[in-house]
Amino acid sequence: MRQDERDERMIQSVRRELDRSTGDLDGAIAGRLAEIRGRAVAEAGRRHFPFIPRWMTVGGIATLAAAAVAGIIWFAPPSVEPVPVAVQDDPEQMEMIAANDHIQLYEDIEFYHWLAAQEKQ
Repeated sequence: MRQDERDERMIQSVRRELDRSTGDLDGAIAGRLAEIRGRAVAEAGRRHFPFIPRWMTVGGIATLAAAAVAGIIWFAPPSVEPVPVAVQDDPEQMEMIAANDHIQLYEDIEFYHWLAAQEKQ
């Protein structure tokens, strides 16, 4: 038995049971239930975009939003922080910043200057 046949049998079984259970209700309640059922069926069949399933439109909107955020991040100009004026005036500091060496050497630069001065004496 195929899945479609099983689904159809299940729908028919549920429909029969619901119809049987509503047979004992008075006319006003049964009429109201029929009206609500009709509106639910009409709403389920209505689509916001013709020929496109609702899940596809939601997925498309989510994909479009993700692509927009990625584009904004990708094409945003990089933020460049200006070099402080004090560093621009000192060529040694500019060399340290431009060099690709380990910054740890420059943390104790005064010690290395002192050591070099001691060796010259």
